[in-house]
Amino acid sequence: MFPRVWAKIQAEYFDPSFGGVNVAELERSAAAALAGTKSLAETYAVIAQAVTNLGDSHTVFVPPPRPVKVEYGVSFDVIGNQVHLGGVKPGSDAEKQGLHGGERVLRVNGLPATRDTLHLIRYSIRALNPQPGLRLQLADADGATREVTFAAEVKTQPRRLDYSSGDFRLLELDQQDREAKLASTFVDLAPGVLWWKLPSFMVPVEVERGLRKAADYAHVIVDLRGNPGGLESEMLDAIGACLGEKRPIGRVRHRTHEEPLVASSRRQVRGQLYVLLDGNSASAAEVFARALQLAGRAVVLGDRSAGKVNRGRFHPLTLGNGSNLVVFGVQVTEDEIRMSDGQPLEKVGVTPDVWLVPSAKDILAGNDPVLATAAKMAGATLSKEQAGEISRRHRPPVFD
Repeated sequence: MFPRVWAKIQAEYFDPSFGGVNVAELERSAAAALAGTKSLAETYAVIAQAVTNLGDSHTVFVPPPRPVKVEYGVSFDVIGNQVHLGGVKPGSDAEKQGLHGGERVLRVNGLPATRDTLHLIRYSIRALNPQPGLRLQLADADGATREVTFAAEVKTQPRRLDYSSGDFRLLELDQQDREAKLASTFVDLAPGVLWWKLPSFMVPVEVERGLRKAADYAHVIVDLRGNPGGLESEMLDAIGACLGEKRPIGRVRHRTHEEPLVASSRRQVRGQLYVLLDGNSASAAEVFARALQLAGRAVVLGDRSAGKVNRGRFHPLTLGNGSNLVVFGVQVTEDEIRMSDGQPLEKVGVTPDVWLVPSAKDILAGNDPVLATAAKMAGATLSKEQAGEISRRHRPPVFD
């Protein structure tokens, strides 16, 4: 398994020098560690660690799928350099154990939780080694700490779809639920002032719906907080509409060549733009914000974005055959994106024009000073308490 993964990375990674990382030494260390593993879990952990040591968040080992789906019933948000509970699923054991959104998370199963470690924690508990429950160390606004342990919800996944049973319908309903959570939402904050919450660039019809709606307003607040990215085509369409013309916004570096990254759209959004970001805004959301910032078309408010912009492509791999077939894979960074100023966003993120991180008390109270500030700049009167009510009401309930 490891030789297949490592060979694919070396063949496809956009930078043959790997940024100076000693790839040969990583390979030797992993091979030595694999010789001493005694379980599949240990094997997966060694492979994952070797890939992680390349220092690229878009290059990831994907172990074979498990026959269960684990849902923890909580979401994690990056705010500043800290991690907070974004929400708690109603009816979950996490809720029964007294967890509620806004609390600061210090540790997850003993691992320190920070802006720089959360993606590794998520990778571990979601894909690499799902757990029957989590142990969180939490802190309130005054710094008092407590530890809470709660059970996850574990659901058995069908190994093969049975079209005569409910399996296919359940998957269909699950897809419909995911798409509903990615729907654009709109609130008129004042005459001529629109708040557009765009959860993702993944659904073309939702991006198009937002661009059509925004075209009629003098001021548009595009809320990309929590937006993980999505389709590059939709991002370029949205940027093109906001710029009002076809324009190069950066360059893409491949393994063997470079090419311009060009935005264009048949639509046009002429109003003043305000883009809201947080530490969970990633990929296409970051490129959108930075392109408009560089062009002078938008004021960016909130927190520094995730700094996860480069393109990765998943490569499925297999071992064995027939009933012994094992499917796994690796996602490899194949393209580096640099913006029109020649600078990368990877590991850097977008720095807001108005850097505003909610206080611990505002987080626990559910206030939203970022949206309130943007609304004031657009000429609308909105308290941070009122803004918090709006953003909470329209926040998609996505849980880890």
